[in-house]
Amino acid sequence: MFKIQSDDLQHHFESDGNDTLLSAALRAELAFPYECNSGGCGACKIELLEGEVANLWPEASGLSARELRKNRFLACQCKALSDLKIRVINRAEGRASHPPKRISTRVIGKRFLSDEMFELRLVAEQDVMFSPGQYFMVELPELGTRAYSAASPVDGNTLTLIIKAVPNGKVSRALAHDAIETLQIDGPYGLSVLSASTETQSVFIAGGSGIAPMVSMVKALIAQEYEKPITVFYGSRLETELEAAETLFGHGANIRLINVLSSVTDGLEKKYPTGYVHEVIPAYMESLQGAEFYLCGPPQMINSVQKLLMIENKVPFESIHFDRFF
Repeated sequence: MFKIQSDDLQHHFESDGNDTLLSAALRAELAFPYECNSGGCGACKIELLEGEVANLWPEASGLSARELRKNRFLACQCKALSDLKIRVINRAEGRASHPPKRISTRVIGKRFLSDEMFELRLVAEQDVMFSPGQYFMVELPELGTRAYSAASPVDGNTLTLIIKAVPNGKVSRALAHDAIETLQIDGPYGLSVLSASTETQSVFIAGGSGIAPMVSMVKALIAQEYEKPITVFYGSRLETELEAAETLFGHGANIRLINVLSSVTDGLEKKYPTGYVHEVIPAYMESLQGAEFYLCGPPQMINSVQKLLMIENKVPFESIHFDRFF
């Protein structure tokens, strides 16, 4: 076991060399800064002061060439090769309720929601614990590891993921089209979870496969008999995915789903509002005062919605919870 120590003495943990530094820190139940766990966001940057690491992805977009020259690494993309002394660059936002664990699962079902997006249902040998809004790392040997969000409430040893089979996505397309019977998953990860506060209502804003954590959180609220208004804005370029959304959240007098179609074919009847999600939300802002907001989607969507909420409508930063996928 290798010992990892931060220069400010706030982080002290061990790693067997099989985990990334981030996973090892989170398994030790430490508060460590991160977001995507995939090398894209750069939140988990560290500076290596002493020791040696294996850099799993030197070209990761979350780290610049200049930062690499300054001996900086992404904790989610490096493994210890010796005892280490590190400097953690960013401040941790909080500590997750459930430390990540490696879990063996069996695939028990698959349902396509569109030509590209599908539900994957898994059953594990143990209870799968997580907070609605979190995600799991799914590993396919020789193809890679990808992050996919839970799309179900906590339900014993079962777990449902919603995955988009993206072009050139080796892992997602294999999960979509190959006969895979067993999967190794690792999690949960993610800090964008339901927040108990004095909100007057809850608003969920998602694009594409970002719908997954929203389904998990909304279903959790329903199970808790949440009586305040729930509004879901969901954007997709595929009408079939908007139609699927109408079946995913369940029904309740306090639930309002607003679908937005981002790709329109000229001459066809428009069933849904068109454009990007952040272009449709302003018409509803007056009715969303005092809300807690949850966002999930690509960085461009998240940035646009954050600007709309914080700059144009003065929504407090602490009332906005977001998860960007890269």
